[in-house]
Amino acid sequence: MKWGIKWAARSVASIACLLSAVLLGLAWVATLVSPARFALFEFFGLLGWVACLLAVATTLIAGILKARLWWVPLLFLGLTANSLAFKLFRWPWATASSPNQPEKTFRVLSYNVKNFEFEPTGTPSPMASKIQSFVRDEHPSILCLQEFYTNELTEMEMTRKLLHAGFVDWRYFRSVELRKQESIGIATFSRFPILNTQEVSFGEKTSNSALITDLLWAGDTIRVINVHLQSNRLSAYEYNPEEVTVPDKEHLLALLSRLYRASIDRAKQSEKIAELIKTSPYPLIVCGDMNDLPSTYVYKVISKGLKDSFLERGQGMGVTFRGKLPGLRIDYLFHSPSLRTIEHTVPKVTYSDHYPIVIDLGK
Repeated sequence: MKWGIKWAARSVASIACLLSAVLLGLAWVATLVSPARFALFEFFGLLGWVACLLAVATTLIAGILKARLWWVPLLFLGLTANSLAFKLFRWPWATASSPNQPEKTFRVLSYNVKNFEFEPTGTPSPMASKIQSFVRDEHPSILCLQEFYTNELTEMEMTRKLLHAGFVDWRYFRSVELRKQESIGIATFSRFPILNTQEVSFGEKTSNSALITDLLWAGDTIRVINVHLQSNRLSAYEYNPEEVTVPDKEHLLALLSRLYRASIDRAKQSEKIAELIKTSPYPLIVCGDMNDLPSTYVYKVISKGLKDSFLERGQGMGVTFRGKLPGLRIDYLFHSPSLRTIEHTVPKVTYSDHYPIVIDLGK
């Protein structure tokens, strides 16, 4: 009887090991297959961190039970580590050794400011002044903002306020015009001279966009691509798991439809950005709100050939989304190998539903 229970437990553990290995394999394939071709893989990509945790758990349990296949998820974890585990979490000792401080450095701050939580009445938002003070304290040379709201007729004229923080020039892509003199878009501010700009539209059906800005730094031209990819359009209610009850069929289908369309849009947008990266004549900085995890196709496509500042100098999970869904790193800074990440930090300020990322770069 006792032997029969042990045999059953080991059998169940072995099956769990196989299933966790399969899930890891599917999560890895999700980084290679565009959701536009097979949308189901986006779901497996989003579960990349769950697959890694499950693989560790099943390996430990199966090892304790001395199950025959205890090593299978560990093998798959190792085989997929560069695409999954190593991009989702960084131990302090796993980051690149601190390089010698270069003579010339500059700071980039990228932040989805959630429209500064403006009031439709035109009343100044307290978050606007807090973000303005935060930017002034961080003193970035390049400031990339997504969901940038400005109203030229009220105290919410954020362009003027940020220019007073010491920036010498700026560019703005007005992607949504609310009313006269009032709009939402994507903005890049710079303490360096701006040589050229190019607006990148993702089509009339979306407010998401990108903005290319060529800057003159230390005698060289650097191209900055400020990106805001398609959001999932989830409500605050849907972003808070403990508040969500079992949805009815109609609501569930609508939710899945939104996620499906958003994943396809992001895939196509990321491919457009990847083509711009490929054809750039200058060293690149690509940053912004990508709305997707490191275990997805979007990350794989945009980061190809570039360095991820978090993987270079970050620690922990590098969480950038402040909602109650745990462990989401969806804001990034990628750069050309000719540049070096000196420091990567994620200040835990609560002025938006995102955390900003602050990166010091040099040569």
